[in-house]
Amino acid sequence: MSSLLCVELWPQAISALSTWRKGEGARPLPGLLVGIKEAQFFAGSLPIGTRVTIRVEELYHLGGYAVFMGRVTSGSALLCTTTLQVMEPEGEGFLDFLKAQGSHSAEKEQED
Repeated sequence: MSSLLCVELWPQAISALSTWRKGEGARPLPGLLVGIKEAQFFAGSLPIGTRVTIRVEELYHLGGYAVFMGRVTSGSALLCTTTLQVMEPEGEGFLDFLKAQGSHSAEKEQED
């Protein structure tokens, strides 16, 4: 599979870290990958079943916006380094917005 999959692994790891920081009983919230400031890939593809380690470091955080950098490795092999911008909008309003967008998309598909 393409090593571009590493770009998806990052936000998943950041979401897990964010939820863990909130403490016991917290649930993951929707977030947005809003930018890839930098990405370097050191492998073109990864065999299915490759075990990877994802290390994330928060560079800074302002409200619901944060920038993380880190690396994806498999054993001693460096697969990818990235710097990502993410947002985790606060409050239930964002969840309502996502639900409305989903129902709007479904209605649009039915019209077409």
